[in-house]
Amino acid sequence: MSPEASRALAVAPEKPPRRPAGTTGGAFTKVSVTMPEHVLAEARARADKGGLSAYLTAAVEASLAADRLRDLLDELDAEHGPVPEALVAEAEAAWPRST
Repeated sequence: MSPEASRALAVAPEKPPRRPAGTTGGAFTKVSVTMPEHVLAEARARADKGGLSAYLTAAVEASLAADRLRDLLDELDAEHGPVPEALVAEAEAAWPRST
């Protein structure tokens, strides 16, 4: 497997730990968001003692990490070309996705 493929697979974001409100550091700003009621209901049900703000902060942080990873992969593709299909198949065989 090429070093680029290894790096791309090695930096895949993991599920971020839930943190109590106020522990992510930096300044905080209150915002208002609009989302479907069923999404909000499930988020509230899943938010632990850290509260809804901490849960949503962790979700946005995970999304930003995934976006940065996609940016890196796009940059690597532009610089080195796409990962050959044979290497992708080799990586998928070595690390099957869990269902």
